[in-house]
Amino acid sequence: MDLQLSRNIEQFIELLSLPRCRVEEVLVFEHPPFGLRIEAHDERLMLTSWSLTDKGQRTSDAIQLNSPERFFGIPQRVFTISDQLMISALCPRDYDAHQWLRLCQRQRQFLTNLNGGC
Repeated sequence: MDLQLSRNIEQFIELLSLPRCRVEEVLVFEHPPFGLRIEAHDERLMLTSWSLTDKGQRTSDAIQLNSPERFFGIPQRVFTISDQLMISALCPRDYDAHQWLRLCQRQRQFLTNLNGGC
């Protein structure tokens, strides 16, 4: 992982008010009410979000509502692991911590809206 990506990850963690930690290729946070997985892939960041409070969300509903326009033109992958709906995206190379934050906020808003705004 290059220094610029590492610094952006540090800033992203700070912007989300997550606990400080050593930057690694894969980081996982559970900061209620959401979970977040950050993965560095060839100088790009993959963001995966899920709700810690809502289990059994209907993947079919999420797939129908999912469109790149909701996420600044970035395609999202919606999938389920252990009855937990996840939403994931590989960010463009030129994105920085502030753009990751906006995308993460959109993912979280999408998950919240699936549950009627709860």
